Amino acid sequence: MSEVLTPISLDGKAEALLVPGAEPLWIRVDNMQVGITRTDEGVVVDITPLGRNTVIASTYAFSQEAKDLLEGDEDGPPVL
Repeated sequence: MSEVLTPISLDGKAEALLVPGAEPLWIRVDNMQVGITRTDEGVVVDITPLGRNTVIASTYAFSQEAKDLLEGDEDGPPVL
């Protein structure tokens, strides 16, 4: 059985919250898939060719770094 995905078009804002213990969130973009994974220390984002496990780009961010920047920012966090 093949997986059926519904194409979506998002106008304006779209948000998702990855709670502790959540599975990675996968977003398909053309012939790539973008995986967003919550970790104990922050977030990891991996990009792979569609249907493959070979990572062609990756980045990460630490929650503590974001917290430090937000606490030092007089204007507050950006509005999404």
